[in-house]
Amino acid sequence: MDQQRPATGSRGGALSAIATVVSTVVALLEFLTDLGALAIVLLGAIALGFAGWGLARSWINRQALPATFLLLAVIAVSAAVGAAGDRLLRPEQTVVAASQPGGAQSPTPGTPTGDPGPSVAPSASAPVPSPSAAVSPEATSAAGQPAVKRAAKGVTLPVYYSMDLDSDAPNWGVVRNAISGWDIRGAVGVGPYGIASYRDMTLVSGEPIHQTCEAATALLRGVEQEKTRAGTAFCVKTGEGRWAWVKITGVDKSSGEVTLDLHVWEAAS
Repeated sequence: MDQQRPATGSRGGALSAIATVVSTVVALLEFLTDLGALAIVLLGAIALGFAGWGLARSWINRQALPATFLLLAVIAVSAAVGAAGDRLLRPEQTVVAASQPGGAQSPTPGTPTGDPGPSVAPSASAPVPSPSAAVSPEATSAAGQPAVKRAAKGVTLPVYYSMDLDSDAPNWGVVRNAISGWDIRGAVGVGPYGIASYRDMTLVSGEPIHQTCEAATALLRGVEQEKTRAGTAFCVKTGEGRWAWVKITGVDKSSGEVTLDLHVWEAAS
């Protein structure tokens, strides 16, 4: 007797279920700590062993339905183990600047590379400021906008690292595997977003304008992977109620590191 072939719709439904499970698992892994990733690898290896044994028995006994569920479980667990393994094996971003040819130093995570801007000839009446001298927030605020709390160019954010845009620390409070107290997180190649946001954010264009951020209605929770590229700009609400304008100026797909220009306003009174 000929066996009945599964309907095409059933196959499509199974593939859709597999895609949903895998994408959900990978997205959740973005928020795991290294200890959680290690636990998933160990438990996943055990689960794969049992699932493989059950799948073999179901195949021998011609049990199609149990075999289908076991296959879905194997794919989901494999995706989790693979992503968690990548999380553990990806090299830790060092905080010490690495030497570059010619004696230059590469930027450390969260450290501005510096933007000297147009050169100004020294004069007897106006001393030349040092490159690290802070600019007065009031001097950089446009008319009708709140004072600028802080701004920087060429700030690097590695994958799995989070940044606190309210921070006064020289490296913008960049830390790996932060549970709370962060505003944006590097996640290039991990989950649905290349840059994830702890709170509301919105994509914008043009120069940093506080009113543009404040009037945003198309709120998101991150910059999608395909939009995480040089030239993309967004506004994000910080943990202390400020608006920050962030522009991506570079993306290293191999390391997952992004380079950002930052512009943070004081909270509107």
